[in-house]
Amino acid sequence: MKKEYIKLDHSNKAEKGVVGAYEFEDHGHFVIYIPSLNISSYGSNKNEAREMLNESLDDFFQSMLYYDPEVAHYEMLKLGWKRDKLFKKKINDPPYVDVNGVLRDFDLSEDTKITQALIEV
Repeated sequence: MKKEYIKLDHSNKAEKGVVGAYEFEDHGHFVIYIPSLNISSYGSNKNEAREMLNESLDDFFQSMLYYDPEVAHYEMLKLGWKRDKLFKKKINDPPYVDVNGVLRDFDLSEDTKITQALIEV
């Protein structure tokens, strides 16, 4: 499994990375949750949820790239990420949330089927 990371390039206003996500159904809606960014999306099907997630990720990264690099770094620290010691634009080691944490955070029953995925940003 790839390691999660995000690279914010303020000079070129670009982001690159991989983040972990959980996917599940709740009350007839499909939900995608990225705990390391505290972003979730939903839809009546997977495609709607993915479209909403893409919009949310676009908004998130536009904000991060709008900020001064040090402010963006501080915001990522508040989410639990750490700056790479060698590559200053790279942020990694996000906080880990397991399936039990997702069940608890969304108040889901223990028999809820949850799948994990990696999403490239």
